[in-house]
Amino acid sequence: MPNPTGGQARLPRHEDQSDRMALLLDVDPGLAEAVAPEQRDAARAGALAPLHTVQPGPWDITPLLRAVVYGLLIVSGLAASDVALGHLEALELLGPGDLLHPPDGVPVEAVPMRRHWSVVTPLTYALLDREFALRVRAWPQIPAALLARAGERCDVLTYHLAARHAVRVEDRLLLIFWQLAERWGRVGVDGTTVRIPGLNHTGLARLVGARRSPVTKALGELRRGGVIEQTGSGEWMLRGEPADVLARVGVTRGPAE
Repeated sequence: MPNPTGGQARLPRHEDQSDRMALLLDVDPGLAEAVAPEQRDAARAGALAPLHTVQPGPWDITPLLRAVVYGLLIVSGLAASDVALGHLEALELLGPGDLLHPPDGVPVEAVPMRRHWSVVTPLTYALLDREFALRVRAWPQIPAALLARAGERCDVLTYHLAARHAVRVEDRLLLIFWQLAERWGRVGVDGTTVRIPGLNHTGLARLVGARRSPVTKALGELRRGGVIEQTGSGEWMLRGEPADVLARVGVTRGPAE
């Protein structure tokens, strides 16, 4: 598979090696909304991209990111990005619609950062390479929509950064759980279920910026308060409404700025 530097993008061994060309606007309808209605049929036929599937486990995507133009667009499944600054760790969860774009700018070298990627559930992504960039050049709305996806990912990270400033670990957990529920939750009679396989207390600690033991204690408090319940491995039931969480941490819901 050609890349802008003239090399070949090599896939990890546990990744599907065969290209399955797909109509990107069909597998991600949100992108189609960015194109004017009278242009959608042509854009739909032209925006072809190869799909690849990755099985759960470690995922070395650095060579791939260096070989694409716009990035990797997750179509289905979940991925995790673990970042470490020495002994300090953070976790980012990514799913359908998220764009993993090539690195740019100058890395911070004063405190070297390590990043490890992994696939949580079987994951399919579209490879937005040079050929894709050439195919969609007639519809600049598509690259603009992809750029917006990168901005949305930054917004989520900013939300998580703000949530980490809540004093009580219980509040941090609720703020982040409801953000996860907004994206991947399932509303039922008893509450909203969020299922992220493998998300244990250690992973939650990296999400909320706390140690494991305070997270375990906070989850116990929330469970006794009837606010949250772990119903299975990596499955959590949230009760109540997001507005309750905002009131709990002293935030008044208002118009987004």
